Amino acid sequence: MKYFICTLACVGAVFFFGCAGKKDQVENNETQAAISVRVLALEPGPFVDYGEYYGKTAGVHEATLISYTGGRVTRISAKPGSWVKKGQHLARIDADKAETQYETAVLNEKIAQDNYDRTKTHFDAGNASQLQLNQQKLALMNAKSARIEAERMREGALCIAPFGGIVTDRYIERYQEVAPGSPTFALAGLSKIRVTVYVPEGDIFSVDSDDEAKVYISAVDSAQSWPAKIISVAKSAEPSSQKYKVQLQIDNKDKNVNPGLTAKVRIALQDLDSQIVVPTGAVITSGIQQFVFVTEEGKAVKRLVEIAESNETHTRIIEGLSTGDKLVVAGQQRIKHNTPITIEN
Repeated sequence: MKYFICTLACVGAVFFFGCAGKKDQVENNETQAAISVRVLALEPGPFVDYGEYYGKTAGVHEATLISYTGGRVTRISAKPGSWVKKGQHLARIDADKAETQYETAVLNEKIAQDNYDRTKTHFDAGNASQLQLNQQKLALMNAKSARIEAERMREGALCIAPFGGIVTDRYIERYQEVAPGSPTFALAGLSKIRVTVYVPEGDIFSVDSDDEAKVYISAVDSAQSWPAKIISVAKSAEPSSQKYKVQLQIDNKDKNVNPGLTAKVRIALQDLDSQIVVPTGAVITSGIQQFVFVTEEGKAVKRLVEIAESNETHTRIIEGLSTGDKLVVAGQQRIKHNTPITIEN
């Protein structure tokens, strides 16, 4: 009997203090300090839906130099990464013979030109026949052809850069015996850079040459973007990936973008008006749910939302928010549903 009374007394004590604890908790909730937040009054606005794709940079002008006659490499004046000017000699491959042949061809062309001009003067005066004029014209054409061929041989023997840019590769070494027709250097012009990306079928029909596009190259500057122009859009997909090849071009006036770098490309796929657009950071994801907080009567109210498109800065909401809602955009990580709030702004 004593045991029963003691147990009953203990239960009563637990009930009493438990009720007291719940009462104190209710009072604490009622007097909870308000959390300071910042809000944004929602109004319809524009939204640009961007597609993001990754690709590689390349020079718009690229060339592989060829040694047409071959021979021994006697000098090398450039290496991968070297900046070169148009007309600069990058190496010598048995160049003495090629230079002599070129000078001879230039002189022969000059002689042929003088002979033709002289014969033409005599023909106009009636002192030369059409046959003589044609023979001199043929000789001049042959001399020009020989000079062009000798010039090509000389350019190959001296590895002459056809444009200013950067050496991206070198295929020869000093004292090497080079076979005729062998590649010597690879060059890329850097005044303009081409970026190639592959766009999936779901996006390609929204890509147009007039679309706004930007290129980001983190290896150069993670904070910088380059305005880009779409220069070509493939009409058919690549067989291996079933994606469409899109090429863009950027100006590289500072010459700080090299070929072969990874680039992120953002292309404006659609431009929408009168949309509910919120800062992306205001949207919270929990499991499969996405929600925001709005303010109602001095409290934070959790509101489930449905998202259409989203990027790093803005998100378009198609359900859950309306014009005039006061969206919590700062402090949302410190509040819950029905948390008392004060508005900073």
